[in-house]
Amino acid sequence: MPKRIHRLHLLVERTYARPIARSLHWAAILPLLTLLVAGCAQTAAQRRPTTQSPPSPTFASTTTPTPPPNLPTFSDWRVAYQSPDGILHAITLDGKTDVAGPLLPGLITTGNQSTSAGASPNGQMLAYDGDGGLVILGMSADAIGSTNARVAGMYEMFWSPDGSQVAISDGVGGLSVVVPASGQPRPIPSPHGHVLGHLIGWIDGGHLAVEVVNSATAATVGALDVITGELRIIATIHSSELGTYTYSLSPDGKTLLFSNSILGNDPYTPLVAKIDTATGVITPLPRIANINRYSGFTSAAWRPGTEKIAVSTGFTANGDLKSWVLDLRNDTATHLLDGQYVDGWAPDNGPLILTVSQKMPDNDIVIGGGPFTITAATISSNGQVSTTVLTQQAMTFPFIGFVRTA
Repeated sequence: MPKRIHRLHLLVERTYARPIARSLHWAAILPLLTLLVAGCAQTAAQRRPTTQSPPSPTFASTTTPTPPPNLPTFSDWRVAYQSPDGILHAITLDGKTDVAGPLLPGLITTGNQSTSAGASPNGQMLAYDGDGGLVILGMSADAIGSTNARVAGMYEMFWSPDGSQVAISDGVGGLSVVVPASGQPRPIPSPHGHVLGHLIGWIDGGHLAVEVVNSATAATVGALDVITGELRIIATIHSSELGTYTYSLSPDGKTLLFSNSILGNDPYTPLVAKIDTATGVITPLPRIANINRYSGFTSAAWRPGTEKIAVSTGFTANGDLKSWVLDLRNDTATHLLDGQYVDGWAPDNGPLILTVSQKMPDNDIVIGGGPFTITAATISSNGQVSTTVLTQQAMTFPFIGFVRTA
C-alpha cells in the first residue's frame, strides 16, 4: 500500500495501495488543522494532529490461548488485519476463512500513532513503526523472524518493488533504506542544491519518487538514486492557486497522480494531472478535477496493470465521504460508494478493499484505533457493485495489505 492515500495514504508494492504523499511540513500547517477539519476537511497531505485519542480497545485476557508464531500456509491472496487482541489475521477475499497468526509487536499501547509500509510485495513480511522502533515481521514459516531497529523519525515508509528494502522518511527531508535481514538503516545522501519534502514511493529498485521543495506556486517531483543521492527532476506543475497537494504512485512506478485541495484561505483551483515518471510529460485531467473540489483525494488504490485508480474524497467526520473509480486514460470518474475509504486493489483482478473508519485529516494510523469494518467490493463489467463484509473487528491500520504465505 500507504503515515499514509498515502498515509495508506496507507500507497504500493503488491499491496497496490499507496499512501498519498503529503505536501506540507508539520510546522507549517499545525495552526490550520482545527480550522480545516471543522470546515472543508484537509486532504491526506496534512500532518497529523496530536490532540486526538482513539477509544481504548478491549484486549484479550491472559487466559487467551497463545496464537501460532506464524500464519498457516496458504497460496491465495488474503486481507491482513489486526484483531482487538493485537493478533495478526488473514481473511480470504470472500470472507469465509479467517486464520490467526502472531501477535503484532509494539501495537498494544493505545493513543500512539504509527506509520506502516504494509505487507511486502510477496505478501510474507510486514513493516511498521511500533513503539519500540521499526518492526519487520515475518508472517510465514519461510520468512525472517521479527526485526526491531531504532530509526529516527519514521514518517513515511514503502517497500521496494522486490521487497528487499524498506524506504523510510523522517518527514523533514531525511531518507534511509533498511534491509529486512539486518534491520539497520542506511542513510541516503542528500542531493546537492535541493531540499526534499515527502517520500512518494519507489519508481524502480534503485530510485525513489520524492517531493522537491520549490515555492508556493510550484509543485516539483523528482527521482532520487538511493545509492548516490543524485536527483533527477521529473516534472514541475506551476499554478498560483495550488492550495495543498498530494501524489499517488502506480504499482509499476510509471505514473504519478497529482491532485490538490483547498488550504485555509489560500488561492485554490482544483487540479488533477497524471505525470509520466520517465518522460516528465504532464497530462491534465480536467473532468476528474470536477470531483476534487475541496478535500482532494483522501485515499487511493491503483488497479494493477491499468490506468484505473480508486480514490475517496471527503471524510467520515464531515459526512461527505465518497469513493470513485478514475480512468486516467479517458479522464473519467465513476461514483462507487458512499461512506467508505478505498485501501487496496487485490492482485490478479481481485476485488477492491474499502474500510469504514474514522480517518484523521492526514490519514494517520492510530495504534489501538477501532474496531473498523473492512469490505471487499466487486465491480461488474456494467458497473454494478457488490460488496462483502470481511470483518468488523479490524484495529489500528485497519487494512494491513494483501498476504500469502506459500
